[in-house]
Amino acid sequence: MRFPADVSRLAARQFASRLPELLDADSYEWSLPLHAPQASTASIDFDTVQDFIHTWQGWTGPGSITTKSKHWHRAGLGIQQVPTRISTSTPAEFAALAGATEDFKALQEKLVLLGSANTERALEVIQLWRDLTPQECAWVPQVVDWFRVNPSSGLRPRSVPVAGVHGKWLEHHARLVRHLLGVEDLGLVSGDHLIRLRILDRSLCTGLIDVSTPLAEASALWPAGGPSSGPQIALIVENKETFLNLTNAWPSTVAVWGAGYAVGMLDRLPWLHRCHRLVYWGDLDAEGFAILHRLRHHFPTVESMLMSPADVDRWAHLGVPDPGNYATDLPLLSSEESDARRALLMHGKIRIEQERIPWDAALEALDGRLR
Repeated sequence: MRFPADVSRLAARQFASRLPELLDADSYEWSLPLHAPQASTASIDFDTVQDFIHTWQGWTGPGSITTKSKHWHRAGLGIQQVPTRISTSTPAEFAALAGATEDFKALQEKLVLLGSANTERALEVIQLWRDLTPQECAWVPQVVDWFRVNPSSGLRPRSVPVAGVHGKWLEHHARLVRHLLGVEDLGLVSGDHLIRLRILDRSLCTGLIDVSTPLAEASALWPAGGPSSGPQIALIVENKETFLNLTNAWPSTVAVWGAGYAVGMLDRLPWLHRCHRLVYWGDLDAEGFAILHRLRHHFPTVESMLMSPADVDRWAHLGVPDPGNYATDLPLLSSEESDARRALLMHGKIRIEQERIPWDAALEALDGRLR
C-alpha cells in the first residue's frame, strides 16, 4: 500500500528528470497505482487497510483519486470502495504532489523572463539558470540580443555594453549565453586565455616540454615552411590530471589541454589543422560527448579514444551521477560514440571522469593509439 508520503517521495524523484517537459506543458497526465490491498490483507491487518482507505477517500491534496468496488464478502467486510490510483492532469498538480510548488513557480517565472525566443534552448540547460535571480534572468535576453547583433565584437567580457549587466556576470554565465545562441564562441577576447601544450616528442624543436602561452603565440608555433614540419599527431584531453600524466615520448605527438567548451580556440592553430591525426580523449559524460561534437565542427576527422560502449561497461563501477544534459541531439558523433552516450544512461545517467580510469589501462590504450 502506498500512502501520501510514499507517493510524494516517488513524484519528487521524477520531478527533476521531467522538469523540462513540465515547464513546457499546459497539461501533464501522470498516474501512479496505489497498490491497493486485497481482501486477504484486510482480514489480517484491517486497521492499516482502513487507514489506507480513509486517508485516500479524504484526500484533499493535489491530484485525483480513482476508486474501485471490491467485494470482500469472504473476509466479512462486504463491498468496499478502495482507492487504486492517483492521477494528475497539470504540471502544477504534479509539482505540488512532489512538494516542489514554490520551486516550480519560481522556475516558470524565470523562464518567462528569459524570453520566448530562448525558451526551447533554455529548457535544455535548466541547471545553468535555475539559480539566477529574477533580475539576472531579465538581463539574459538583452545579452543574447546584443551578441546576435555583435557576433564578433572583439571586446573583452567586461566591456560588453549591456545596461545593468556587469562584466563578472558575463564571465560566469558565458556558457548559458553561448548555448542560447547556439555558438561556441561569443567573439570576445580574453587577455589571459592560454593554450597549454605538452611536447611529447623533443624532436619537434621547441626546446620546451610543457608550454603555456597566449593563443596568438601558440598559433605561431611550427609555421608552414619552417625548420620543423610540426607535430603529426595531436592528443586533446579534457582534464588537467590526465594532461600532467602525459610524460611518455610518443613520436611526433603534442598533447593539448583545456579544450572544454572553448574548442573554437583550437580552430585558430594552423599547425593543428596540418596534423595527420587528431585524437580526443574526454570524460565519459554528457559534457565530454558535447565537446567532442563541437570539436568535429572544426576538425571533422578527429578520433575519440576510451569513449566506446565497451569502455562505459568496463568502468561503470567508477561512475557518479551526471547532472549534464542528454537531450541535445549530437549528429556528428559516430554510431559507436552515440551508443556509448546511451550506455551511460542505461547505467543510471552516470559520468566517468577520465582521470578515474586506472593509468596503466589508459597508458596501454594510448600506446596502442599513438605509436
